[in-house]
Amino acid sequence: MDFTITKPAKAAAFALTAFLLCNPAIAEDGPCDGFSWPMATELAWMQAADAVAVKSGAEIAALPAKAVALTLPRTNEAALPAKSGIKEGALAADSYSGFLTIKALPKKAVYQITLSKHAWIDVVQADKSAETVAFTGRGECPIVRKSVRFELGEGPVTLMIVGSDVETVKIAIREAQD
Repeated sequence: MDFTITKPAKAAAFALTAFLLCNPAIAEDGPCDGFSWPMATELAWMQAADAVAVKSGAEIAALPAKAVALTLPRTNEAALPAKSGIKEGALAADSYSGFLTIKALPKKAVYQITLSKHAWIDVVQADKSAETVAFTGRGECPIVRKSVRFELGEGPVTLMIVGSDVETVKIAIREAQD
């Protein structure tokens, strides 16, 4: 069999290759690319086997330099420390919710909280709900689902994860870098 490549086919292949090389965002775009800010640290933490495993209601002393694997009870059994900002009726009957407290954030800064799975994030500090500064998400990324930024002060902070469809959610929290 003779597989002769015609000039038009060669030209088309060359043009496609040149287009992809000149547009690296298209050539490299995968399900975990395209977040609004760099997520390399979070992707690495979420994939690492050394996540800090805690149950809902746990307290950790300080920001860990790794993911936290938070085990959640069913939403109807979760004793959340504050009212969630999620809309009434938005929670599935079989969802999971819970919280953890970090005893000491080191300084006032913008922190990003990243989840491995779809869920609502509420942050409470000094008995007040923190306002979202920015949000990014990729529903098709199997490692990181969303990341939300909050301006937080020094001291303790409580993270509430509400409405997850899975019992364990990995969380990464760190100071925003860009």
